[in-house]
Amino acid sequence: MLSQAAFNAFLKTLEEPPAYAIFILATTEKHKILPTILSRCQIFDFKRIQIPEIAAHLEGICAREHIAAEPEALHVIAQKADGALRDALSIFDRMVAASGNSVSYQQVIANLNVLDYDYYFRLVDMLLMEDLSRSMLLFNEILNKGFEEDLFINGLAEHLRNLLVCKDPETLSLLEVGAGLRERYLTQASLSPHAFLLSALNLANDCDINFRLARNKRLHVELYLLKMAYIQRTLLNPLSQHGEEKKKSEPNPIDTTAPSNTTSASLPVQGSSGEPPKLSNPEPQPPITAPDNPAVADNTPPATPAPVAAPAFWKSSGHLVATPRLDQLQADPELLRSASDTSTKEIIPLSTDHLAQAWEAYIESIPQETTRNLLKGISLVLNEYTIIAAVSSALIENTLRDERGLMEHLRTHFSQPQLALQIDVQKQAPADIPKAPKSLSNSDKLLKMYEKAPLVKDLAERFSLRFDEN
Repeated sequence: MLSQAAFNAFLKTLEEPPAYAIFILATTEKHKILPTILSRCQIFDFKRIQIPEIAAHLEGICAREHIAAEPEALHVIAQKADGALRDALSIFDRMVAASGNSVSYQQVIANLNVLDYDYYFRLVDMLLMEDLSRSMLLFNEILNKGFEEDLFINGLAEHLRNLLVCKDPETLSLLEVGAGLRERYLTQASLSPHAFLLSALNLANDCDINFRLARNKRLHVELYLLKMAYIQRTLLNPLSQHGEEKKKSEPNPIDTTAPSNTTSASLPVQGSSGEPPKLSNPEPQPPITAPDNPAVADNTPPATPAPVAAPAFWKSSGHLVATPRLDQLQADPELLRSASDTSTKEIIPLSTDHLAQAWEAYIESIPQETTRNLLKGISLVLNEYTIIAAVSSALIENTLRDERGLMEHLRTHFSQPQLALQIDVQKQAPADIPKAPKSLSNSDKLLKMYEKAPLVKDLAERFSLRFDEN
């Protein structure tokens, strides 16, 4: 805490000290000391003691004092000491005084108010399985034990960081935990993708940054848990924005619902110059054939093209999947055989009644109950090949637009690839607002009083009472 003038005065004494004098300067701001003084000193930098070293020192004390202590308990004490051996010894003395000559991991985390590692391991397993319900219940259990939301989210971020460290053998030395926990971290890290850990760690960091601004702390953390639970679905979603752009740039796949006179390899595509581009392979390509379809096999169009009934939505493990393309059918014989079995079904005519039945059948197959309730009871009008759906709110409109598989299901069900959907939002007219009563003058009020109380009229006439119009 010496000033510049005090350092200059001290410099003379330091240059010619008495033979018996030894100066020891202790500071946390070495950069503020004059270079001329630093050049005459031996410098010793004291740093924080590492957690393994503190834990090893505590193990030596336990061996000398005949105290039985679990290694994980000593690691927790070393972590709470934050690099200070004096604080570690103080905490250790408290634990020994509270538990006797046997210090266990459960006693240490209970006395130091530390959240057990097991909660974080269980939570990450639930997030990887997208089990949002159990993760919310686990978070509620943690809150009921008296732990604050910010303590929980900081511990989760540290746990995710440890898992990320375990992904690379070179950074494994940065994991400061016991041997038993190290094996558990390595096992869970091997099951956790890099993208999940990075995204979850970023969400935990954002949750901690915005925690102070949130009024409802619990809801704030629960929202971030919801995002973490669906990280993998977001990363693997084929309908992301990047996927949409890539899909637009690729050529359209062959549609199995309508036969074509030519194959996709022989269709000329007009370029920007207005002329059809030259094919890289001028040799004629063999036509793509499909079983049970003589029109495509002979490469000759039928006299009256009729749409071929494609298989409806196929069920796989209880989920609806889109109809496979023709090139996928040819690549997979089993898929082709199952498609051939379903391609002989009767073509259902497109009508209002059949449309309503197919619509309701698809709505009932939606797993989310909230989405089913929103999409039930929608009024449908069929205008040639346009389905007009009348909805009553913007919420139902957005839900209907997000249900991308609905129109694919209807097009496949009726073998009409040109079907289109038009959503009409019909806002309810506001109820008639009653008109405000007309304000009455003093004379009108007096007449009303006369009607309800005739004695008032007698009193006014007897004493010649009247209202002052001013």
